[in-house]
Amino acid sequence: MSTAGIPQTAVRYSIDSTKSTFTVRAFASGLLSAFGHRPTVVIPDIEGEILFNPDAIEQSSVRIVIHAASLTVTDDIREKDREEINRTMHDAST
Repeated sequence: MSTAGIPQTAVRYSIDSTKSTFTVRAFASGLLSAFGHRPTVVIPDIEGEILFNPDAIEQSSVRIVIHAASLTVTDDIREKDREEINRTMHDAST
């Protein structure tokens, strides 16, 4: 990201995947949602940065790159269901 036009009061933070956790909770919707899973997905392979401008919050930004191949279901569910969810996530990301 270019630093041109970034106010000097802005602070840049880098996302360190070795010290950060990105977790997503997926929810089903619609008529058959009661029969669906609500998996918790961990994304260990991420990178990005946060640009925070305390003087003008509207000029702040977050950029996150998620490496889809690292998506992993962490819930205590049947192995067959876990494999199906993982396969569906990885097939959709290619």
